[in-house]
Amino acid sequence: VYTSEFSGGLYGASSRADYQDLEAGLTSLSGLTGTTMLPTVFGTDRTDSRRILASEVVGDYFRVLRVPLALGRDFSADELQPGGDPAVILSHALWRSAFGGDSGVIGRRVWLGSTSLTVVGVAAEGYTGVLRGVEEMAWVPFALDPLLHPGSEALTSRAARNTLLYGRLRPGARVAQAQSEA
Repeated sequence: VYTSEFSGGLYGASSRADYQDLEAGLTSLSGLTGTTMLPTVFGTDRTDSRRILASEVVGDYFRVLRVPLALGRDFSADELQPGGDPAVILSHALWRSAFGGDSGVIGRRVWLGSTSLTVVGVAAEGYTGVLRGVEEMAWVPFALDPLLHPGSEALTSRAARNTLLYGRLRPGARVAQAQSEA
């Protein structure tokens, strides 16, 4: 789902506010999600650190994209809201390299930058995100943006156009219907 606006091209990224409007108005979709790239530092404790590419996600990312989890669970509704518990889902590769494939990783605390999060899940082996050639290693709810970027207005500003949106059509719905609703 692309957003066009006066200062950009036809196929632009969206803001969190755009996402909320589209989620409410696109009844032809069974789900809408989005992702914003997050270059960061990951650590299993305060002394361990490695540079990774994570992603901030909106909506039911794993459900909409039909990405199974190897361990644990998807984000809860509470974790997807501002002020929710800081949670993270690790890529299979990061889980293997950082934890040796230990199934006891669920519930462990890890660090993204200076933010402590609880591991709630591990993505299916081979899943590296929505962009080809880009290896995402962890996913966090977009609602954590104020913790990850203090002072950020990404949750409220329409000018923060850095979220790529993805929708899944309802059975029987047509792309033209979704375009008309948008």
